[in-house]
Amino acid sequence: MGKKRIIALIDMDCFYVQVEQRLQPHLYGKPVAVVQHSSGNNRGGGLLAISYEARPFGIKRGMFPEQAKTLCSELTLCYVPVGEHVDKADITRYRDASAEVFKVLHEFNSRIIVERASVDEAYLDLTALVEHIYETTDPSIKVFLFYFNSIAIYLFLHLLFIIRINLE
Repeated sequence: MGKKRIIALIDMDCFYVQVEQRLQPHLYGKPVAVVQHSSGNNRGGGLLAISYEARPFGIKRGMFPEQAKTLCSELTLCYVPVGEHVDKADITRYRDASAEVFKVLHEFNSRIIVERASVDEAYLDLTALVEHIYETTDPSIKVFLFYFNSIAIYLFLHLLFIIRINLE
């Protein structure tokens, strides 16, 4: 059996909604949903992402926009842009936002291996980083680190992501 690895999953919650909110800051704190593109259908496809503010109204992924609006009349619908070919979605804004996040993840620490799973998810191999921290840490606090380092790393990465977004 091979060496045990320390793997973390980054899942950017409500990613498509967050991208839209960053482009339209007045949407922060409001019920928002992103409608995916559907070729040949002028009403769009199902809901791709829903903000936390919209969820208490019973709005779910995959719902059609009209149904969601009946549940929450204040719901703001953001449509995935249509590309130069009418039958294709233009997901450039989401890819660009994803690239920004992945750039931060790659630059954060050279001991972290980043593997993209999707536009809004990544696996981080933290093994080398944790081993380095453990090897360079005073033995008197290694027991503490043994139990708490994965939580601390998660919180630190999350904080880094929040700081990065707020700086832009």
